[in-house]
Amino acid sequence: DLMEDLGMLSQSEDFLGAYELVRGIDELNRRRGMRREEKARVKAEAMAEGIAKGIARGKAEGKAEGKAEGKAEGKAEGKAEGKAEAMMLIAKSMLASGNDPSYVANITGLSANDIAKLRSGK
Repeated sequence: DLMEDLGMLSQSEDFLGAYELVRGIDELNRRRGMRREEKARVKAEAMAEGIAKGIARGKAEGKAEGKAEGKAEGKAEGKAEGKAEAMMLIAKSMLASGNDPSYVANITGLSANDIAKLRSGK
């Protein structure tokens, strides 16, 4: 009878050894699967962290670069404005001292229109 044979087989050491071997293989395969899943999860987390760090670094570098460029542009604009104001003050003084308007324009680099405005007091 089949049930009797199975009962006797389950008592045999060969069967128990084979059963334990199959269970061990199943457990090993289960662990390997978990390892693969764990490796995939860790890899995905590492990639996400790397991307986040790269974005943060890029933003920081871009911000620093933008600040430096803005500062340089502001400095250049400030110098140009300061020079223009200085030339206007020099021109005013020269005109007040009786210098010829064309001479004042030549020395200061101001346009004839700018000199005319200074002379009219606007």
